[in-house]
Amino acid sequence: FVARTKLAWVSYRINRIHSFIPKLVDAIRRRPQIAFELPNLSTIRNQESFNRKKLNDLLYARQVIQDKLGSDPESDFFLLGWASIIEEVSNLRKDGRALRFVDKEDRPPVYWLLEEKWNSMLSDLVETEQKLKSKDQNRVSWQIHNSDGRTLQCIGNNDLKYDLILYSPPYLNNLDYSEVYKLELWLSGFVTTSTQFKELRQSTFRSHPSIKFQETDFVDNLLSNSWPKRLRDLLLLAIPKDEFHGARVRTVRAYMDDMFLALSKQFQRVKPGGHVVCVVGNSLHGNAHQPILVATDLLISALG
Repeated sequence: FVARTKLAWVSYRINRIHSFIPKLVDAIRRRPQIAFELPNLSTIRNQESFNRKKLNDLLYARQVIQDKLGSDPESDFFLLGWASIIEEVSNLRKDGRALRFVDKEDRPPVYWLLEEKWNSMLSDLVETEQKLKSKDQNRVSWQIHNSDGRTLQCIGNNDLKYDLILYSPPYLNNLDYSEVYKLELWLSGFVTTSTQFKELRQSTFRSHPSIKFQETDFVDNLLSNSWPKRLRDLLLLAIPKDEFHGARVRTVRAYMDDMFLALSKQFQRVKPGGHVVCVVGNSLHGNAHQPILVATDLLISALG
């Protein structure tokens, strides 16, 4: 949704967005005193997570956008801005691998936050159009496939190869992004049931121990003296033997297996002389007394 909304910038009518911002803001400011059905997620239903008035203001704002803009392309523009203020409206903040309760006093009302966000996005849109107005804005075609980088099933069984593969995978830092972004997922309607949420979490890249994944043995099956296997096994030996030892070992093994799958698919799909760019950072595991540096860049280089 985010990628589609940003790539579709050329189809947005700037004058229409400019005229709609005050209309939407005024409608949200005048919200009738009605309560909305809340998503079936305990974090959202917990009254400590959201001020009830602000949560209903937020849900009403989404309804107003959908009612007034329907299937117009600008609807996605406004909904993206709406989704981006969810955390600011809540009493939670993203903190590493979890959502933490915080005391957010004197927060502006929802309609004010939306007006600020939409005007900021509009400024970006105007600037982009001005920079590119002398160019042929329709010369680049694009497609978005919501698929798995470990399988690249979206490409199919054709022989198509690419000049450039560019991506930033999850780091080996225990972050379950489906957990950290669950407010946005549920309030935006991308997830509506606990079954859907569980399936989403099970399908994520295995960079975290938040849930138990099915185990694999791809790196195990490499030659015993292979560089990635030697690196991995030495790293596993260095992990402290504390209560988190088992989870850390499973995560490192699973992460390297997933990267092995992804790189194998990329190797099949990149043109001779093409480039694969992987943007990744390292992480520190263990504790203050026995810290373990996980050099993810080196592990991925070895697999490559």
